[in-house]
Amino acid sequence: MQLTLSILAGPDGIARDSRVFAPGTFGIGRADDNDWVLPDPHRHLSKRHCSIAFQDGFWTLTDFSTNGTFLNDERGPLGQRGVRELRDGDRLRLGGYEIAVSIAEAGSLRQDPPATGRLASSFGGTDSAAFVRPFDPSGPIPFAPPFDGAAEEPFAGDVRPDHTPGIEDAFQPPRPVVLLDEDWDLSESVAAVQPPPPAIKPDLVSNPVAPVQPVTDDLLAAFLRGAGMPE
Repeated sequence: MQLTLSILAGPDGIARDSRVFAPGTFGIGRADDNDWVLPDPHRHLSKRHCSIAFQDGFWTLTDFSTNGTFLNDERGPLGQRGVRELRDGDRLRLGGYEIAVSIAEAGSLRQDPPATGRLASSFGGTDSAAFVRPFDPSGPIPFAPPFDGAAEEPFAGDVRPDHTPGIEDAFQPPRPVVLLDEDWDLSESVAAVQPPPPAIKPDLVSNPVAPVQPVTDDLLAAFLRGAGMPE
């Protein structure tokens, strides 16, 4: 992860400068033993004003100064041995300097290799000029083979007839449901066969019929008299 520091503003007469740092630890100040020595005509910087280090995958800023190292628009400094994480777009303020921070990810510095092997051969080589050449509508189609009327069509061949109506293409008959196995035997059923219940016989007992009394002569004579008939 590459770090770039660029001077946006500085003391009068100081040329704008920028430095690129690879992962590591670097000192910034007015002393000659720093990795980046900043001119300090007004003695506002400390000999070792601050340091920048790359650790655990990110850049950090540590303040060692007397007058303070400020980050962005914060009013207070980091403080003696105060540590802050640096992000792309941050600004450092130390002494009369304002320095911009730019952090480039490792992937953004990687360049794609030229096409090789089968990919390169399919495009006729790795010449990038072929991809920026203006297209001519009246000319042949790029990368297309010349037309040959006698050549066999790649998809030509016998086609099997299909007279099934289109609506039946997705039809699937229902699967038969087997209720009993084909070798099922009633005699081998687990449940025993129960005999039918006995039939209920009707009740033949009824009310007794009164016996018929014989007609006597006295009753017959009385009947005839009442009817006005001779006896």
